[in-house]
Amino acid sequence: MTVITQKEIKSAVKPRDPKANKGNFGKLLIIAGCTNYRGAAYLASVGALRSGVGILSLASTEKVLSSVSAKVSECTYFPLSENSEGAISADNGDSVLDLSNKYSATLIGCGMSQSKDTAALVKKLLRESINPLIIDAD
Repeated sequence: MTVITQKEIKSAVKPRDPKANKGNFGKLLIIAGCTNYRGAAYLASVGALRSGVGILSLASTEKVLSSVSAKVSECTYFPLSENSEGAISADNGDSVLDLSNKYSATLIGCGMSQSKDTAALVKKLLRESINPLIIDAD
């Protein structure tokens, strides 16, 4: 097993320009969560912030956003309608695509469930998104 030292990590990370602002470090949209898996949206958001993303937004159902916003204040939030199963509705497809295209990248899938609406949203983004997608296997 190879052990990476703190010195090696520090040498691999470039120092940030002191004149830079959060807009210089990428904009990430996370589309995640459902009624039963709210924690996945929280964990994805915290992970993105810890990794150094500049601007972070989370799009999900009202229930998910109310849970996450109580813990993550660095995020902006976009409420989406939910289906009868508590997952993000496929009716949000066009608005999610428009929103996604305003970001450097989009993460989709974390805790979204395996509903038909989830599959429809992922397929729409795969076909029509102009920006990089990071897809979680839920």
